[in-house]
Amino acid sequence: MGLSRIIGIGPFKQGLFVICFTVLMTILFKLCGVSDEGLWRAATAGLGFYLLLNLNILFVRKSGFGRYIFSSFVVFVLVVAAIILIVQQVSGISIFDLYAERMIFFAVAAFYVVGTGLTFAGKALFQAWGIDEG
Repeated sequence: MGLSRIIGIGPFKQGLFVICFTVLMTILFKLCGVSDEGLWRAATAGLGFYLLLNLNILFVRKSGFGRYIFSSFVVFVLVVAAIILIVQQVSGISIFDLYAERMIFFAVAAFYVVGTGLTFAGKALFQAWGIDEG
């Protein structure tokens, strides 16, 4: 798959992939006997994957940043909600009962907001200085 095709993957497809992969891994881990806390950690890793994938694609995009960022935030909220609902059903434990996992989840979400801002600022500086990142 070429870089241009990867850049063309929108936030909705990214989010759908992460949700499907997280569901698959959560069920597989549950069948393998991973602890309920471990299921939450695995789900957080899935959320982190969305974060990295989304920000990297944002960085190499040539146009449409505002729309991409807005739709990314909407999809991020939907991915967070879906992961919480799915893992809670599979594990039987609410994330609100697990302090450490809740804080890790929050940290990933906070980093997503900060990372998006930093990526956008970096792109703005590149454009202001006339640097072509492609």
